[in-house]
Amino acid sequence: MSASHWIKTCTGGYVTEVIFHQDGRLEEYTLFERLKTVGSWRIESGFLAIEIHKGDNTYTFYVVKNSELNIHSAIEYKNGELHSYLKLAPIKP
Repeated sequence: MSASHWIKTCTGGYVTEVIFHQDGRLEEYTLFERLKTVGSWRIESGFLAIEIHKGDNTYTFYVVKNSELNIHSAIEYKNGELHSYLKLAPIKP
């Protein structure tokens, strides 16, 4: 299985591409400038748990699956404080 590519957007309008690698690593890129950040993912209690590092900041969130649509939701925390509501959708390569 190859890496899985997703689009992530937040309530502030920020949109990125997230690439999930099989070994638990992830890469996140802004769509136009292609600025890269890194993180990790794992399955925890049936949820997709994600941690992303951007400079001195750590973003964490759990993705909640939508069984009716292929657009999923999460609430993001920045350095342990509530930060944003997210939508994530897998895309085909």
